[in-house]
Amino acid sequence: SSEQNQIIYQMENVKITKILLEKDGIEYVAVPVTEEQLTQNSSKLKAAGLDVNCTCGAEWCDGRWLWKCMYSGAGQCSWYQTYIVCS
Repeated sequence: SSEQNQIIYQMENVKITKILLEKDGIEYVAVPVTEEQLTQNSSKLKAAGLDVNCTCGAEWCDGRWLWKCMYSGAGQCSWYQTYIVCS
């Protein structure tokens, strides 16, 4: 129906600006990684056996913050920088 098509269109235009995660009972914010961050870290991701085009569930430590690859809409997964400290 046209109503369903309108809802699908609206959802395709949704942009995720942050996600709230819970780990060990503590809530953390995760934000989409920028293109600049991906470019700066692409060789490090590759060295870890990962890619800028990630698979949902992948995790990587950028030296301070944990990055998680999570569903970002439209059947895609993207990197998010969490504010979970890693080592």
